[in-house]
Amino acid sequence: KAHIPLHPLIHSPKVFPFRGNRINLQCKKQCYRKVLKGGSLIATDGNCTLGPPLTAYVDTFLGIAGANYGLCVCQLAQTIPAWCNALDGLYPGYTCEDQLVCGYPDGECKQKNYSAFLEGLNNDPTREADHVYAMWSDADETLLFRGLTWGKPTSRIPGMNGRWISDRNGHVAM
Repeated sequence: KAHIPLHPLIHSPKVFPFRGNRINLQCKKQCYRKVLKGGSLIATDGNCTLGPPLTAYVDTFLGIAGANYGLCVCQLAQTIPAWCNALDGLYPGYTCEDQLVCGYPDGECKQKNYSAFLEGLNNDPTREADHVYAMWSDADETLLFRGLTWGKPTSRIPGMNGRWISDRNGHVAM
């Protein structure tokens, strides 16, 4: 077995014993994407350096029902709850071009000025793995609005290789 240098946020007993196997990471897809991409993290509770990318060690990344472009429910609630904030939360932006209501736009628009964390993550060209997939549901009761943020699926991952969309599963069932 080759020696794999450990990333500062991932401890050997929890992840690397599973090398070659599937690892199920249920929550915070966006945080795992950032850890895989490495670099620096600026957050409301402090800043840190994550280290170099881990993407060379990951064959396949599957994001399941993640809010990669924010949640419309956070549009008018930037500070309450805390996970809606515009720095490292799921804030989708206040407007999108001439659109005013995140969940009911007239069509897809070029989203900008959304969560600084999500915007940086989505604009980073580093891939999460050799193969990147996403799956989500149009019936997701957590993502709401058929899983759309400003007219596009919030669960899609930039540069993904493929996707699967359910029309009946709720968030937990995904």
